[in-house]
Amino acid sequence: MSGATFGRKGSAAAQTDLAARRAAFLAAERARPQQEPRLGDELLAPRQGPPIAPKATGTAYVLWFFAGGLSAHRFYLGFP
Repeated sequence: MSGATFGRKGSAAAQTDLAARRAAFLAAERARPQQEPRLGDELLAPRQGPPIAPKATGTAYVLWFFAGGLSAHRFYLGFP
């Protein structure tokens, strides 16, 4: 067994078939529209809705110190 065929199963026809399937897959992926939503895109998009009033930094630190385990400071700042 040579190093060029180590770990590969099948004949040369199977490898040719695999190469053709790989080329078809890559062509289909390149032709696919790029505007499709992906998992997690809604997390990266800017928030929509009413503007949030500015919050006091000191209040956020107090909430973080006393109720940080409950993430109270994040809810106060508008980041649940």
